[in-house]
Amino acid sequence: MHTDALARMTEPRSVFLRLALALSLACFLSWPQLSLAAEAVEQAGGKQVGGGQIGGGPETTTIGRVTRVQGTSFLVRGGTMRDVVLNAPVLRGESVRTGPLARVELTMHDETKLTLGADTVFDLERYDLGSQRGMGAVLLRLGKGAFRVATGRLAALRGGPFEVDTPLGTIGIRGTDFWGGYLGAEEISVLLVSGAGVYIKNSAGATEIVKPGYGVTLRSLDAPPPVAILWGPEKAARAFKTVSFD
Repeated sequence: MHTDALARMTEPRSVFLRLALALSLACFLSWPQLSLAAEAVEQAGGKQVGGGQIGGGPETTTIGRVTRVQGTSFLVRGGTMRDVVLNAPVLRGESVRTGPLARVELTMHDETKLTLGADTVFDLERYDLGSQRGMGAVLLRLGKGAFRVATGRLAALRGGPFEVDTPLGTIGIRGTDFWGGYLGAEEISVLLVSGAGVYIKNSAGATEIVKPGYGVTLRSLDAPPPVAILWGPEKAARAFKTVSFD
């Protein structure tokens, strides 16, 4: 049977499953939450696993767990979507999608804490802990929103880079507590809270933040990251508020 004939036969079933899922979600989600769910279902290909359970897939490497949650959020990976619930495992390769007013805290196996703000898309692309001789590396990816990272006790043992990729540049971490995300519609900011520092790089150049309380704001992928400056208390408070739990 031709491929296009098979597609025509299976398409109605896919549409029916998505419609049934949408109707069931509409019974208990507000409109903003329903929009988030629909977006996540679309990315997952229409398959949902409830209660934070793990669906089938080629790889189910657990890299951490959910330690705090506020509001509605989803984990999307390999055609499967599941709710973010307390103590749920977090898998390598998952994408976290938070809803309006939501907050999510993930604690990784090395005790690194990732806190995500509302309306955030954050991909856990790679999280290899490594060892004293190992080649472990971490690659996270911010699509939109805001986050805070406080690296854990094994940060120095990974043996590879710990980086967060963003639309305007890549943030590299050296045993640090820092905040990153959108404070303006078209700009990404980074604030060092404590620790050894971070570097920010893109195709046009690089800079470092080595003093707590200092930060940078990126406005273009084609412009080099600027020199870090001391943030005022109001700007720092705005950043922290994006990831603070009620």
